[in-house]
Amino acid sequence: MIAVEFRPGPAGATRPHVVPLAAGALPPDDLAAAAKAAGFTAAAGAVLDQPGRPRRLLIGLGAGPTPRMAETAGAAVALAAGPVTELALVAGALEPGLVASLAAGIALGAWRFDTLRTQDVPARLKRLVVHADDPGAAEKAFARLAPGIAGCLLARDLTVEPANRLTTRHFAERLEALEAAGIEVTVQGRKWLQRHGSRALLA
Repeated sequence: MIAVEFRPGPAGATRPHVVPLAAGALPPDDLAAAAKAAGFTAAAGAVLDQPGRPRRLLIGLGAGPTPRMAETAGAAVALAAGPVTELALVAGALEPGLVASLAAGIALGAWRFDTLRTQDVPARLKRLVVHADDPGAAEKAFARLAPGIAGCLLARDLTVEPANRLTTRHFAERLEALEAAGIEVTVQGRKWLQRHGSRALLA
């Protein structure tokens, strides 16, 4: 999973800025003309990409945004950002739960399985710095989501890795490694499967 940091204060100009906007809210003054020209209505998941220093990605949250809508918007902006290694989420006074969901969506949207690529590997997002008025509250909200994000990303890795690399033995070893995180893991072998009539798995 990408590294996610929470900080107070304004973001610098060293990394692209993600600027969330709910439908009906006014965009920042310096983005108002571009938003109007592009017909940007802040619909959920809509992205307006403005080059410059810093590059800014205005992301729509929709009307009456929910955590689910914010997560979807975060995933959309992670894809729209393209091959970048860092992003700054300029959350301001956005409610901490929505900030956390946006960050979760960006973390999920940044996932790539390029372990087996040996050439032309695009840059991938490695770090998200969240700037919020109450970074402590946003960080606590994100901490509640982080285990689910990590589990989802692990499941994606296990699903797409070829079976000639991820053999049943290696699969079991990957799961047994989760015991370090406090998860109880039990691995059953061929004899157990035979006793319980698991013929499809044995086949």
